[in-house]
Amino acid sequence: MNWKIIANKISIFPMVGILGLFSAGTAFADLIFSTEITVFGTGLGAVNTLVTVHDPGGPGNNNGTESGCINQNGSFTPCLGIEGGDNTAINNVLTFNTANNFAAVVNISETGQDLTATVTDLYLTFCSTTNPAQCHTASYLGPDLSITQGTGTGLGGSGFTFLLTDAEFAIVQGFAGDNVTVSGGVQFANGSTNDGNDTVHVIQFTPNSNPGPGQEIPEPSTLVLLGSGLVAMVSLTRRFSHRSK
Repeated sequence: MNWKIIANKISIFPMVGILGLFSAGTAFADLIFSTEITVFGTGLGAVNTLVTVHDPGGPGNNNGTESGCINQNGSFTPCLGIEGGDNTAINNVLTFNTANNFAAVVNISETGQDLTATVTDLYLTFCSTTNPAQCHTASYLGPDLSITQGTGTGLGGSGFTFLLTDAEFAIVQGFAGDNVTVSGGVQFANGSTNDGNDTVHVIQFTPNSNPGPGQEIPEPSTLVLLGSGLVAMVSLTRRFSHRSK
């Protein structure tokens, strides 16, 4: 099956209060790696960037394990089951309506051509804006995944997509109200990244029953950036069970 990407309209929204870092009753489930979604746009200023990480050579601990997250309150620590500490550039807590399904897009930007990085952990956390204690976290639970620049489903082969299943999306749609905040995190295997800025951004999509690549269509919902300055991030969830499904 092919998929249509939903383009998101961005607006700035003042943070009125601090949401809880993690909430009691948060559920966990899978993010599914998919090659069936065509991604349009990967630049930091052109997409809904959730997390930007850089290690070695970035502002973090430079220990070779590239890792970072953003929490529902806009903080970068503690992360949910990953090391964290390598946030750089743009990070955002995002707000979407729940009319369409969600996917996380990992984009690697390493120095050199056709380089491979290995994703070990990825998670997105969704919380109702009406009832912030109502949250759902989706994590990549599969084996460590090696992704090579130029082989993704986006422009120029960029972008590797991890989507919510229909069942998981139904849980998020069942939250109180029509909007959710999204936070999350990502981690790469030690030594598999160099001095590039790697990112996760969030898209929404609808099923496309027609053959051929999906086409971008206008997004009816509004994306809200929560945080101060350039820093505030998106949700992704840590794998709490086995890596193989």
